[in-house]
Amino acid sequence: MLELEQLVALIDPLVSDMKAAEAELNHGDVQFRRRSFVRAFFALVEAAISVYKDAAFKAYDPHQPQFSLGELAILQEKQFFLDRGQVREHPQTIPLAENFKFAVTAFARAIRSSYELDFSDRRWGWFCDAIGIRNRITHPDLQKQMTISDEEIERLLEVTKWFREVGVALFRTHHLNQPDISFPPKKSR
Repeated sequence: MLELEQLVALIDPLVSDMKAAEAELNHGDVQFRRRSFVRAFFALVEAAISVYKDAAFKAYDPHQPQFSLGELAILQEKQFFLDRGQVREHPQTIPLAENFKFAVTAFARAIRSSYELDFSDRRWGWFCDAIGIRNRITHPDLQKQMTISDEEIERLLEVTKWFREVGVALFRTHHLNQPDISFPPKKSR
């Protein structure tokens, strides 16, 4: 059984990295530090997605299925196809914003959280914009694409606060502390 505290511990080093990168912005705001902050933040986002999806998959109970077969495949980021009558699989590439939405939703369902992402929050839109910034600095075509503007860094700082709020809300609204619920659920007989 994976405890919720263990899940948090899995991403703690990346939370520390992001906080350190954010603190570095106060010690001479240069482009290097801005790019480092973006990279640290998205390493945390990718890790959180992985942890949320892995935990949701491990919580799956075929006797009380809360996920469809398609959702289980997406939790494992796998695609299946036929090749000469044999089932083959290969990794599935999922756009980051969609992957984050799905991971949060699946994890919330697995831990019986009432939390739902609020897509009307302007910070959700800024998160999607931040993905574009991350993509721009990791796959640049032009030198100027490596520059992160003042407005972009301010929004990124707001996005990191929102991201932390999402994680906190997920854990605060779970219903696993009820005596009859364990994680993963106990097998029915």
